[in-house]
Amino acid sequence: MLRLLDYSVSINGKKLLDKVNFAINPGEIHALLGPNGSGKSSLLNAIMGKTFDVKGKTFFNDKDITELPPDERSKAGIFMTFQQPIEIEGISNMAVVRESVRERDSTVKIKQILTEFKDNASKLELGQDWHQRLFNLNASGGERKKMEILQMLMLKPKLLLLDEIDSGLDVDALHIIAELIKNYLTSDTACIVVSHNFKLYDYLQPSQVHVIANSKLNTYQPNMLQKIKNEGYNQFT
Repeated sequence: MLRLLDYSVSINGKKLLDKVNFAINPGEIHALLGPNGSGKSSLLNAIMGKTFDVKGKTFFNDKDITELPPDERSKAGIFMTFQQPIEIEGISNMAVVRESVRERDSTVKIKQILTEFKDNASKLELGQDWHQRLFNLNASGGERKKMEILQMLMLKPKLLLLDEIDSGLDVDALHIIAELIKNYLTSDTACIVVSHNFKLYDYLQPSQVHVIANSKLNTYQPNMLQKIKNEGYNQFT
């Protein structure tokens, strides 16, 4: 589904990733780990099309998307959560989702979007008035993360880039979000997860583990998660 070839990422002259080769297939969940500042979020942002200094090729479903901007990558089926979701005054949660959905399919009726929005908000245990509230305004950290998942459910992407989707969540909310992600994923979707919460990995059961250290990305079997949990990242430096 996604392939990165000889992929290098630099920010302000600092090289974070050097000639990385990476692939994820439909039906797979991959964990992406590494010390703080190693480049995990930067890699996801680069995949999403953020204008870092990027060299190499990006292929999505066998199409070269190296030159596509973020909005076109989104329309193609790539979805990324924000580590720190923004708030927007003057526009409702529903309006943001409505316009995003209709950008992909202008024939979808607003009533249908609203019904689905309310249904997903209920699954996420957001308030009954969540569709009317201003976008993330005065929302807790946990509510903002739930809103990210609600947008995922509404936009129905093929590739999920989940950047610390668990931060700010209590145990119950983490369980709800993990179950919704697991239930969403099918044989024709894929997911890359960045998290410091090993409980989330317990829920999602990734098939591969990638560790970024010293500008390199190395791939391991899932049992590496337990080793990292016990020993940390010093073993990679």
